[in-house]
Amino acid sequence: MKKTKFLLLIPLTGLLWVLLFSCTKEDLSKTQQVKQVNIDTKSTDEDVQVVFLTSGSSLITLLQGNYQLRLSFYTPWYTENDVAYVYYYIAKTGDDPLKDGEGHYLDGGVSMLSYSGNPLKAGIWDIQAQVRFNDVETYDSDIVTVTVEYPPREVIKSWVSSDMDDAWQKTKEFAEKNHGKYKEYGFCLYAYLDRDVQKLMIDSPFQTGNTSECGEDATLTLNNFPHPSTDPSQGGIYLIGLFHTHPPLTYCSSSVYRNPTGASWIDTSNLPENTLGFVYDYSQGSIKGGHGINLGAKVYDL
Repeated sequence: MKKTKFLLLIPLTGLLWVLLFSCTKEDLSKTQQVKQVNIDTKSTDEDVQVVFLTSGSSLITLLQGNYQLRLSFYTPWYTENDVAYVYYYIAKTGDDPLKDGEGHYLDGGVSMLSYSGNPLKAGIWDIQAQVRFNDVETYDSDIVTVTVEYPPREVIKSWVSSDMDDAWQKTKEFAEKNHGKYKEYGFCLYAYLDRDVQKLMIDSPFQTGNTSECGEDATLTLNNFPHPSTDPSQGGIYLIGLFHTHPPLTYCSSSVYRNPTGASWIDTSNLPENTLGFVYDYSQGSIKGGHGINLGAKVYDL
């Protein structure tokens, strides 16, 4: 029996993000420092031994990073010209990537010894490769596990900061034009994940709440329409954040106040699980009717 070693190299680069509310830019830089871990190979009775040589805990960031898969092998029996077809499969970690009903066909092709593609769903995934040679012999690789996450909160906020400023300006303009009345402005944040395009999307135009008079609560219900996929090899649209403004009380009497400013109990309690929340409000701890409309303001995190 011929004894052959088949070495599968799958370096995974990039970052993958799940909604981590407490992440910072410093945290992001730390995740990019991946320790190299060599997996020892052991002789078997198989004609070809397939093993992974990969880097520790692989982390990829949606909207920024991608899969970088590379197959490499050495054998006296096969050369790269003997590779007929390569298959790549993906499954939720713990499931069998190669089993029907659990795994999903990620990509493949004739003599396709490398694959670079966008991750299409946040989560923890197992990826496995299958190589078929011209003599019809097929060999499976070990499994490599990757974690796909969303960018940190501060990174996402930076991408839409100008849109948040615009919504805040519209909130003030409405109050200036309608003395004694106010309304909130806001939008949903979506991750649009496709094989060819990955981007962050927001509602356009902004959504607006009811028109309220001084002393009445201003409310805004953000309608969202995600299109998620259960298949990590297919694209989808995922809700990742909600943003809205709180109105000024400039043209109200001094008996009308908001204490504290920032996110309210209703804002926090109505935020869907695993969704980022942002609210634009005055940066003073409290405000009352008659305050300057251009007082300092900021975006609060929920």
